Formats: sequence, structure tokens, C-alpha cells
Amino acid sequence: MKSTKRITSLVLITPLLLGAGIDKKTIYISSDIISCPTPNENQSMRLFFTAAGARSFTLKVNVYNNKTNALTYTQNYEIQTFSTGVAIENITLPFKNRINGDGLKIEFVIIQGKEDFKYSGVLFPYVKQSINVSHYRHEPYVSQNSIIKFDANTVINDEYFDFTNLNEYLSLGAGNTLDLNNITFNVDKRLGFVADKIKLHIKDYANIFTGMNRIKNLVELNMDYTYDNGEVSLHLNEQMYVNKKTLEMSATQKEGFELTDKLYLPVGKESLFEEDEIYISISGGGYSKTDITMPFSYFFDSKEVGQCYESDYCISGGIRE
Repeated sequence: MKSTKRITSLVLITPLLLGAGIDKKTIYISSDIISCPTPNENQSMRLFFTAAGARSFTLKVNVYNNKTNALTYTQNYEIQTFSTGVAIENITLPFKNRINGDGLKIEFVIIQGKEDFKYSGVLFPYVKQSINVSHYRHEPYVSQNSIIKFDANTVINDEYFDFTNLNEYLSLGAGNTLDLNNITFNVDKRLGFVADKIKLHIKDYANIFTGMNRIKNLVELNMDYTYDNGEVSLHLNEQMYVNKKTLEMSATQKEGFELTDKLYLPVGKESLFEEDEIYISISGGGYSKTDITMPFSYFFDSKEVGQCYESDYCISGGIRE
């Protein structure tokens, strides 16, 4: 990974007014997302146009070496709009054998009559990157891997992850469950969020989860996410079983155990969990394919544990019937 943050281009170039023409807001562009390419692949991109009063126009795609500004590729597309003024075009961006550490500037030129409108962004080749959110609790992390997406004639060229509101502590929730309900962070709502794999990892030094699948002392549980308007929320997505009396966990069904999607701390071992190490890993997070590690601390306060007569769950007798 680069040692310093590169400054990526986020450019909306002023139209070249070559004579009387249409208002620059006449044609709007949006698109799907192009993520950081590898040197041996091309990528396709789907563009959506809304053209008020425009029946046809030309889209010109230019690709430049970002360092030398040498033109390496150019292609014209003749765009015909539907009667509704909408057009869709699939284009191929020729990254293969072109992109290197210098980066490529991708320029989109809309030509109608005597007026050109230019939009551009810069892409660099994919670099594997891993971050620990403990270093980004006070400011968002901007990915080293660039992307390109059109959003109402704005070129989005960077992806960020905002962990500033992420709680770094886990506590005991209702019924002696580990409270995993508020693990949230924020992303650019214009982009959304994707991930290849999310897991909860517990280095179980205290041998609390001996009934779970483990490699030496490491327990791994699958997680998933929900996304809503820029907020990503993580939750367990693992089939497990819990003993209704002792709250011991098991990866397989046994007599006295019932199916659950919650992680319980066995009766009498709540404070021992402080000895364990717990973290969440996100592999291939976002369109920039960022690997993210979220370490958490666990703090046990016996005063937070409810009594059996006032809750559905209690630590002295397991799950209330």
C-alpha cells in the first residue's frame, strides 16, 4: 500500500462553449460503479442518460495515461434516446495492458451541436489494502483504491468508510447474550455497500465456547449486513444451539439445546470473557475491495445483569420457560 494518500481527481470540467447550444443541464448521466481494475482485465460500464429534448448525441470516451497525459484509447458512441428522453449504453473500458502505477484518466465527452461537456475521473490499478478501524475512530478512511461512478453529472472517484460512531466496546445484552445489535458504520449513500465475507472472530483463551467449531482457541462465526441510506449494520448469520439451562453454546444440536441466532455467555463465565480477544473481519469491503478489521473490547458489569423475576433470561437459571 502506498505510504501517503494520493489525491484523486474528482473533476467536472467546465463546458467548452464553442457557440450557441443546449444548456449543460439538458443531459444527465448516471452509471453503475467501476471498481479498481487489474492490469489484465477490461471492464464494462453501463451508462444511463436523461436528455430533455435531445434525440441523439455523441458520447466520446478518451483514456489517457494520468502521468504523461498521452492518449491511449478513444472511442465514439452514437447515442439515440427513446421517446421518453432516456438512453442506456454499455461501453467497454480498455484497462488491459494499459493501466499501471501511473493511473488512467477516463474522460467522457458529450457532444451535441457545437457544445462539448467533459467529465473525468482517475483510476489506479487494484492494490490489496487492509485497515484496522482503531486507527480511524476520529476521521473517515478514504480508500487507496479508486472507483468511478456518475451520479447526476457528478463523478464519484473515491470511496470512504466512516467508523467515527462505531462503539469499540461490547457488553452483556438481554438474557446473557453478547450485544451485537449496534455494530454500525457509515459509507457514501450514493455508492451503497458490498462485501465478500464478514466474520466474527473470538480467540477463546478462557475456553468459554468449547462446544463451538474451533481451530485451537479460535472460534469463527459468519456475519451478514443490512444497508440503509448510507448506514451499514452488521449481525450474526450463524446457526447455533444453546443449552436452555446453562446457556452453553454448541455448533450442533444436542439434547437440551435449542436453535438460536444469538451468542450467549454461559452462566458464571461472564467475567471470564474479558480474557478473550474479539474482532470482526470484513473481506473485500466496498467497491474498493478493502479488508477491514474491527477490534472490540468487552466490559462486564454485574450490575447490568437482570434478575430472574424481572426478565425472560437470567444468569442463574438459563432461559426462562
